[in-house]
Amino acid sequence: MGGPSTSSTTTTAIPKPDTIVPYVAYGDEPNGALYVFGDPSSSKMALLCAGFPDDHTVLLPFAKALSETQGGTKNSILVGVMCLPGYDDRPEDGVPWESHPPDGFSFDRCERAVREASKALRKVSTHDCPDFTGIFHDWGAIVGSLWAQRVEVEARDTPGAVLKPNKIVFFDVLNGPSPTMQGLIKESDCKVPGPTLHQMMVHAYMGVHAMSFWISRYLSRHLAAAVGTFCLALMFLLGLYPVYLPDARSRADLYGQKQMGLHRMTYMSFMYSRMITDFLRSPSLSYSPGQLHEDWKEMPILFLFGTEKRTIFHSSVSLDMLQREEKEKRSLSKAVAIEGAGHWMYLQKQDECLKYVLEFMNAKNTFVS
Repeated sequence: MGGPSTSSTTTTAIPKPDTIVPYVAYGDEPNGALYVFGDPSSSKMALLCAGFPDDHTVLLPFAKALSETQGGTKNSILVGVMCLPGYDDRPEDGVPWESHPPDGFSFDRCERAVREASKALRKVSTHDCPDFTGIFHDWGAIVGSLWAQRVEVEARDTPGAVLKPNKIVFFDVLNGPSPTMQGLIKESDCKVPGPTLHQMMVHAYMGVHAMSFWISRYLSRHLAAAVGTFCLALMFLLGLYPVYLPDARSRADLYGQKQMGLHRMTYMSFMYSRMITDFLRSPSLSYSPGQLHEDWKEMPILFLFGTEKRTIFHSSVSLDMLQREEKEKRSLSKAVAIEGAGHWMYLQKQDECLKYVLEFMNAKNTFVS
């Protein structure tokens, strides 16, 4: 099916981590796995997390490249890759995907998993005070935003009591700004175009995933797989599927023989179910998984997004504000469009994405007072 072609500049080989560190993803036991690359004595460390429909695998090539020598100079970055609770399948460790709670996990539980993974990475580090960057994609960006919101407040109230990132990178998904932050741009004053009617229609895929999860949970997982496959295939034929075929193929090429089954992917759709149920009870929530943190000087944001897809996964207001941050030199924050790449731009344009991430991580934050 149509769509612009996306060229891949990276190998599809899945690198082996230097070590795998257990952490508490949920419950009380260390049932999560942090895939670690790089030098523990590094002055920089980064935690990576993706989203639907991915586990650790999708970010391993980028993590390996981020930790290695590039252009003859050593990056010297300690990198850890986690995945969202319920998204992994490690029967060899006694954690098959079928063992996860049938209802999936809340945003709150996912945020705590990021905390635990960051603590595990910090324990691997032997540096006194490494510069810490969080890097998130897809649903990982939503959970990463919630984590940044919370640690920002906690670090302000009790300095030194929480492990807080120095910088944040979001791949292709960007929440709206906090309504209480300084320099907020009103939606009516936003200069970045919002989603078109067609782009909004494309977002119906979220409802399909949520419906598939509910059918699987309460009726039949075989029926859920059939209904979900039919609906998404129909959307694809009608030009309403969010990504183009070359974009999806770049991900499929990486997984190779380790492709996820329909039942597992249907279960992983619990995030879409949570999104809808949390929206319906939003007044009772004590947090907002749909907002960014407030202080972009203290914790600057790099947003990288692909241009070759049928919709957008970012807030137009936030994108406008990030562009203003860079233009007016308000902070290190900035947004960069990755031309010729889609949702998985770090697979299709690994070297380009790596360049921007390294520049951002190595930039000295002179805006912090």
